[in-house]
Amino acid sequence: MKTVVYTCDICKTSKSESDLSRISANTRGITINMNKHHPSVEYDICKDYLKKKGFVVEPPTDENRGEVIKQNTNAFEKKFIDLLADLGVVFHA
Repeated sequence: MKTVVYTCDICKTSKSESDLSRISANTRGITINMNKHHPSVEYDICKDYLKKKGFVVEPPTDENRGEVIKQNTNAFEKKFIDLLADLGVVFHA
């Protein structure tokens, strides 16, 4: 028997697999060690966190699909730095 525990990379709490969304970051355009790219880094982020940041996490209906896409794009553009900071990424000037 195998037990699998799903954890939000920000909240550090156990969640069900369906309560997590995967965000992937890559280094497209940055070459390292003889033109090889680093593999993508993937983060599992819970829907509760995403809701707090203004994302719509429930599947859209046909009627509100455009509105949901617009809201999530806007939330991502405004909250991207917050999301990175919550994942432990720090920028120094």
